[in-house]
Amino acid sequence: MRRQIFLLLMAIGLLSCNKSESPNEIKYYSKLTGIISPFLEYKPRGQLSLQELNDKTYYKVTYDSANRISEIEYYKGTNADNQSYYYTHSVKYQYKPDQLIRTYFDDQGNRMAMWRHYYQGDAIHKEVFQLNEQGKRVSLQLFDTLGNRVSNGLNIYEYQVNHLNDHQFIQQQFDSLGNPLTLTGYFPFEKALISTDQY
Repeated sequence: MRRQIFLLLMAIGLLSCNKSESPNEIKYYSKLTGIISPFLEYKPRGQLSLQELNDKTYYKVTYDSANRISEIEYYKGTNADNQSYYYTHSVKYQYKPDQLIRTYFDDQGNRMAMWRHYYQGDAIHKEVFQLNEQGKRVSLQLFDTLGNRVSNGLNIYEYQVNHLNDHQFIQQQFDSLGNPLTLTGYFPFEKALISTDQY
C-alpha cells in the first residue's frame, strides 16, 4: 500500500513538472494595430481559430513563458509572406535585462530590412532598445543586415524618450552628431508627447 501511494505521488509530481515546462503559446490574429512610434509595441488584433486560417492573411504570434511576444510571422493562407505590416515575413524578439532587440527576416529565414512610415527608410534590420531599471524603453538605435549602425530615411540616428508615467512619454530624435530632428514631414516637431490613454 505504501509503495502504491509513493508511486502515485511520484506520478503527480512528474505531471506537475511537465505542465510547468509547457511549450510557448501560439495565437493567430487577423491584423496588427497601426502605431506612430517605434516605442509603441506591435498589438495583434482579431484573434482567429486554426480552422479560419486556410484562406486568410494572418499573423502567427508566439509568446514566451513570461507571456511576452517572442516572434510574429505573417502568412497568406498556408504560405509565408513578406507583405506584413512591417514589410517582412517575421520579427523576432530577444529580451535582455537592459535591452530589447527586434530583428526582421524574410520568408526564407534570411535577414531582411523592414520598413515603417515613421522610419521612411528600408535599411533597418535590427532595432535595439535600451531599457531603464523598470524595464521601460528609453532609447533606440538602428542597425542594418550587416550589423552596422545606421540612420533611417529621415536622417534619425537615435530616438530617446522620457517617461512621464505608465501611459505617456515624450519622444525626441537626433542625428549622428546629436542634433535634434523633427519627427517626420507631417509631424514637424522635435518633441512629441505620445499617450496610450484615451481622454
